[in-house]
Amino acid sequence: MLKVLVTGAGGFVGSRVCQLLIKKKIKVVATYNSNKINIKNITYKRFNIYKKKNNFYKFFNKPSVLIHLAWPDLDNFNSKNHLKKNLLAQKRFLKNVIKNGLGNLVVAGTCFEYAKKNGKHSELDKTNPLTSYGKSKDLLRKFLFRLKKNINLI
Repeated sequence: MLKVLVTGAGGFVGSRVCQLLIKKKIKVVATYNSNKINIKNITYKRFNIYKKKNNFYKFFNKPSVLIHLAWPDLDNFNSKNHLKKNLLAQKRFLKNVIKNGLGNLVVAGTCFEYAKKNGKHSELDKTNPLTSYGKSKDLLRKFLFRLKKNINLI
């Protein structure tokens, strides 16, 4: 059976993703830090992205897919923590889970990567982040594309 790990499941997008997956009869492991959603048939794991683990893939019971939506400090898009603290934690977590066996990864981007562009966005558009959060998400995307070249990741 397909098992999907959803990080940031307590947020607006994450909770809706979990609901859709459950409706499709997909096994869901959902993370939370402070906001725990209450949806039946979900396995919940408390998760703090700043804490290090030897093997996140094993800790989350070897999911088939990771839908990564978690990002701290979204109450301040210009906080320097996005570039100094959060980006490092994101890279460390994603590299760990990939190197330990994850084969399928989805990471949500943000419109903040494209500055003040109105309308429809595409991952093929040129990025132009202005906020610390947008710059961090853009740097994470570039990091993952470089990592993908060296690892068999879908």
